[in-house]
Amino acid sequence: MELKGEFLLRVASSFIDEVSQTKFYELVKSLNDGHGDPIVKAHNMLVDKLNLAVELCDKAKQQDLNANIDGVSSDEIKSIVYFEFGNIFFAEGGVTKGYYESAVEYYEKSLSLSPNNQQTYFNLGQTFLRIKGFRVDKTPEAITAFQKCIEINPDSDIAISAGKTLARLGKL
Repeated sequence: MELKGEFLLRVASSFIDEVSQTKFYELVKSLNDGHGDPIVKAHNMLVDKLNLAVELCDKAKQQDLNANIDGVSSDEIKSIVYFEFGNIFFAEGGVTKGYYESAVEYYEKSLSLSPNNQQTYFNLGQTFLRIKGFRVDKTPEAITAFQKCIEINPDSDIAISAGKTLARLGKL
């Protein structure tokens, strides 16, 4: 059965909504049944949903380059998927080695598809600051991300948060 691209994008968006509304540590607690690592189970559950969303976005685009939901294209939806991937890896970054670096990769993928997403720049900046505590100083990259966040829309609340971070870093 071949479904329209718009339907596939709606299903992909539904997976994104499920993931974005999941409170990771509550999910971990609910999966702590004494069989296997609940963090790994929670991670895999969320990642599986996002991987399905990516597949559906790709399939929708193959069927119809112009497929969209209310003017939101398959690439923009896929950007949101990558943003959510970044959030998952960021949330686990303090627990699992290398996850902050994975978060950076996903935030950058998200930005490659939707280059003016303020929230993604803010999260990218926060991730760079977290990496600083683990391996190398990524403060210059964080500053650049926060500056880009502010540049996109200096009147937004997220820009104010980025400005506060820059002020704490002595860069505002």
